[in-house]
Formats: sequence, C-alpha cells, structure tokens
Amino acid sequence: LLAGCSESQTDDDPARTEPRMILLEENTTLASKGGPFTVELQCNVDYEILLPDQPDWLRETSAGTEAPGIHRFQADPNETYDNRSTRIVFANTQFGLSQTFTLTQMQKDAILVADETIPIEARGGTLDFEVNTNVDFQVTISEAWIRQSPDARGLTKQTLHFTVDPNSEAEPRQATIRLTAGEIEQTVTIEQEGLGEQTWIRILHTNTDFRTPLVSGPDFRGGIIS
Repeated sequence: LLAGCSESQTDDDPARTEPRMILLEENTTLASKGGPFTVELQCNVDYEILLPDQPDWLRETSAGTEAPGIHRFQADPNETYDNRSTRIVFANTQFGLSQTFTLTQMQKDAILVADETIPIEARGGTLDFEVNTNVDFQVTISEAWIRQSPDARGLTKQTLHFTVDPNSEAEPRQATIRLTAGEIEQTVTIEQEGLGEQTWIRILHTNTDFRTPLVSGPDFRGGIIS
C-alpha cells in the first residue's frame, strides 16, 4: 500500500525539507478480543505500508480515507492460548527511511479439563485430574467430604490432588470443584457411589465354643458377629 504525508518536501525551512519519517508511538498491546487501533506517522515523504509477517488476523480499515499519516487497523480476536505479535513497517526506499510499529495481542485465557464429571467409588480415596491453563486460578470445593491435598502455568499443565472421604450412606452423593480466574470458570462434578444394598454374612456353627472370625476387605463394613 502506497501512502504519503501532506507536508511538502520543498518547504523553505531546511529542517523540514530533510526527508523524515517518525512514528508517534512505536507499539501497542491489545486484549485477546481484538478491535481497532490507530497508528500515526509524521513525515514529509511518500511511503509504503508493509506487513512482513503476513498476519491473516490484521487489516487496515482506513486506506485512503484518513488524514495523511493516520492509519487505522483492525485486529481479529485471538482464539489461541498464547500471545501473538506482528510488525507494521512504513518504508521509503528512495531515501532509505523505515519505521516499524509492533502490535502485541494477548492470549485467550482458559482453564481446561479433560472430563467435567468424574465418578468415585463409595470407599473414597485419592482424586487426581489435570488442568491445562495459562492463568492463575482458585479452587473452590462445594462439599466438606472432598479436600484438596497439598501440592501444587503459552498453556501449562497442572495436576490437582484431592482426598475423598468414604461414603457411608446407601445413596450416592455429588460435589463440585470450581476453578476460577477472574471471569473464567471451569466446574468439575464429582459423583461418588453409595454403599447400595448391603450383603450380610451368616455363619453357622455347632461347636460349644465360638471364636469370632476376622473379616476384612476394601468393601467390608464392620458389624457385630455373635
């Protein structure tokens, strides 16, 4: 794109007739949602506008419609999880002049988990799941029978550790774990089984003396044997 400034190169003031090109601002940073921004150039020569990085997410919206030296651009939303940047170069090859404007756009913030619902056996135990995120987040647990264990950010992977108490009731139960960072929220639902219908053990004996047997196992709930 060829553009130019309105100041005459043959002005009577020698300081103004020397070829010059100056950016008022050399960089800017946009949020991930993108949007418009303006680049202003003071010069007294014609110039080209070059996009050497060829970004498909950036375009000029005011070519030929604004006052000389003022250029308006539009950046698309950044849907990636990393910052991105590109250069806008204003160049005059005749006099060897060049000015580079750098645009940086922030990443899309995210908190991601592979499974939003996790089943847990009635016996409880440990619960570990991975979180992919590029922000610092807080963990909020809805029920007291889940506790976060001591342990431990483009997109980093973290493994969160929790302890789940046994469910001593027949009915299943549910809790949620909320991961939040500002307006971003990810919820994981924990569904723990209940004990269900219990199985009774009946021991028949004919001896005069009876010694209480030891019964154990991961799903055995203690009771009275007589």
